[in-house]
Amino acid sequence: MVAWGSGLGPVPFPDSSPPSSGYSYSNVAVLVGGTVITPAYAGISAYPGLDQINFTLPTNVSTGCAVSLQIQVGNVVSAATTISIAPNPSAPACVYPGLTQQQLQQLDNGGTYTAGYFELEQLIENISGSNGASTSISGSFSQVTGFELGSISSAATSNTNGACKVIQVTVTSSGTPTTGTAKFLDAGKVTVNGPAGSNLSSVAVTETGNLYSAILGGTGANGVSGSPNGMLVPGAYTLAGAGGQDVGSFTTSITLGAPLTIVGGLPTTVTESAGLSLSWTGGNASDLVGIVGYSGTMTGTGNNAVTIATEFICTTTAGAGGFTVPASMLTQLPKSSSIAAGTAAGFLEVISGPSPATFSPALTAGGTVPSTFSAFVGSASTVSYQ
Repeated sequence: MVAWGSGLGPVPFPDSSPPSSGYSYSNVAVLVGGTVITPAYAGISAYPGLDQINFTLPTNVSTGCAVSLQIQVGNVVSAATTISIAPNPSAPACVYPGLTQQQLQQLDNGGTYTAGYFELEQLIENISGSNGASTSISGSFSQVTGFELGSISSAATSNTNGACKVIQVTVTSSGTPTTGTAKFLDAGKVTVNGPAGSNLSSVAVTETGNLYSAILGGTGANGVSGSPNGMLVPGAYTLAGAGGQDVGSFTTSITLGAPLTIVGGLPTTVTESAGLSLSWTGGNASDLVGIVGYSGTMTGTGNNAVTIATEFICTTTAGAGGFTVPASMLTQLPKSSSIAAGTAAGFLEVISGPSPATFSPALTAGGTVPSTFSAFVGSASTVSYQ
C-alpha cells in the first residue's frame, strides 16, 4: 500500500520544486489496527512537499470495515484515519462485528444501522493515592450512517480474544471517550434492579439528550455527602424500559459472578519497553476480561478538563489466568507521569464480567433494535508510563 501526507521531516534542499532524487527517513512506522509495520520506504515523493510511505500489510493484520491507520514519526503519532481490510482475498466485503453483509450493503446504499447498549460497571480505584469505589450505568440506542459508523468504529469494535488494539481518544472530565457522532433515540424511562446486597431497587437511569447514565454508588474518594449506596455484587440484574418516542418497552437481565483478584494489584509505574504482565485469580473461566490503559495530555480544569490520549485495549478470558500487554502496544503510548501532575494523565484498568445479554426492543418506526446489556467489575489506578 502507499500512503501520502506531509510533515515526515525536514529535507536538506528546497522543497518548493520537484526533488531530483529520493530522500527517506528511518524513524517512521505505520500503525494499522495496533500492528506496528516498518515501511519499505518513507520519504519524499516526486511532488514538492508531498511525502510517500510504502508498506505491506502483514498476514496477521486486523481486518474490518474501519481498521485504524496512523503514521508515527519518532514519538509523534498522526491523527487517525481508517482503511477497510477484507478477511481474505476472495471475501465479497469487509467485516464489522455484529453486522451482516446485507446490513453493510444497506449502509453503502445510504441506509442507517440502529443498535443499543447498556453497561453496568464498578471500579475499585486508586486515583493518585486516594482509594475509592464507583458504580455506574450508561447506555443508549443509536442510529448511524455508514460515514458515522466509520468514525466511531475504532472505539466501538470488539477485539478478538487474546488480542490488543491501539486507538486515539478524547476523554472528557466525566471520563467518557468522545469519538464520532450518531443520532440517539428516546426509549422513555429506564430502570435497573439488582439482587439483595446491591441496594438497587427500581433505580431510575437519567436520560439527557437520549443518552442514559447514572451514578449508582460511590465510596472513599468517589463518594460525597448524599451519594447513592448502590454496588455490584454477584447475582442477577434486570434492566427495564417503559418505551418512548423511538424505542418500545423492553426487559432484559444478566447474572454477574465473582470478580477477579489481580495478583499483587495494579502497578503504579509501567515501563513500556518491558511489556506489562498481569495475573489474576477468581472469576468464571468464560468471563470476558478487558485490560485498558491510556496516556495523554490534559488541558483545562474541573468540568472543562479534556485529555487527548492514546489508548490500548486488550481482551482475553478469566480462565487464561493472566495476560501480557506487549511492548509493541505500550510503546505507542506517550510517556506520562501521574494524573496528579495536572498536565499529563496515565491510567490503567482491568475489568471482567459475563458475556453480554442480548435483547431486541421494537422500533416505533418499524423493525427492532439489536442490543446488549453488560456488567463488569474491576480495578483501576492512575499510573506512570515510562
